[in-house]
Amino acid sequence: MLKAGAAKINLKKFGKKCNKTGGSVVYTVEGNKLKRKVIFMKTKLMALVTALVLLISVNVPAFATVKPKSSDSGIHIMYTNTDSASAYLDFSGTRADCSAIVEGKSGTTKITATVYLKRVVGSTKTTVKAWTGLSASGDSFSFDKSYYAASGYNYELEIKAKVYRNGTVESISVSDTAYCG
Repeated sequence: MLKAGAAKINLKKFGKKCNKTGGSVVYTVEGNKLKRKVIFMKTKLMALVTALVLLISVNVPAFATVKPKSSDSGIHIMYTNTDSASAYLDFSGTRADCSAIVEGKSGTTKITATVYLKRVVGSTKTTVKAWTGLSASGDSFSFDKSYYAASGYNYELEIKAKVYRNGTVESISVSDTAYCG
């Protein structure tokens, strides 16, 4: 009767045969018999490759968020007299809510501006409303007006401003677009 660990068999003979075929030998004792099992490397390799392919091909859901409407494209212009400038256009029905802010650097004495609301059809832009002669003393300018526009078009709000500081004048222009539906 064989017992685990008690059998003295010449296992080198069996091992040499299996190594020529590229397999590994596993011996187990079942009851009173010594069992020999050959595990080939190709089988192990195929199992590993299959596991890797399954791991790589697992579908991972991609989550996207809606980017908030903003005139910030990630590209920042370095102004001489201006800290920041932005334009915002939004529609509530056919009412265009138009606003803009220009912040001058310290020492700014005056900011003048003209604001344009333009209808965009293809590459053609037609001014439907212009607010001219706008100005502010100091280093901050803000604009907030409404205008009723025809629905079914894209619109652009553009502000062209001049920022006065330390005897120099800087001209800037920023815009935003929205659809009136």
